[in-house]
Amino acid sequence: VQLARAWDAVPYGTSRTPDKITRAREFGLAEGIALSPDLKELPEAVRGWTAGKGVDVVLDLVGGPYLTVSLALMAGRGRVVVLASSGGARPEIDLKHLLGKRLTVIGSVLRGRSLEEKIRATERFAAAVVPLLAAGKLRPVLDSEFPLSGIQAAHRRMESNASFGKIVLLLP
Repeated sequence: VQLARAWDAVPYGTSRTPDKITRAREFGLAEGIALSPDLKELPEAVRGWTAGKGVDVVLDLVGGPYLTVSLALMAGRGRVVVLASSGGARPEIDLKHLLGKRLTVIGSVLRGRSLEEKIRATERFAAAVVPLLAAGKLRPVLDSEFPLSGIQAAHRRMESNASFGKIVLLLP
């Protein structure tokens, strides 16, 4: 959300809980919605947010049915970047959205990249994002800190879906 604002984009978002939408507004979220498992609220919300145009870019952190719904909500020539598949690795894709809107779907992971690709990504991050951090235009979002000996508690915090921001382990 902060990066989108720093780059003059209008960020919209989804969550499973309303409180996370409220907190994300503190960081620049324009509009957001807490979704039920069937995602039925999302199409109407996006139509309202974008005056029926659809969204230009989606960062899909879930996959599965989220990708299916996202394709239907895209503006022409929009891009969907899929970064995870925890919601399912085999979404149903309606080709009329993909083809008719001339959409681009990009899959990406960092773990599977070569060392050279990771170095280039780190260099791009350093050039584009670190100056924004240094200037105070972006700020890290920290949820909680745990000593390394509290790694089980940190993991329980992460699994609870109550966290907002990064959970940090402190080395002795």
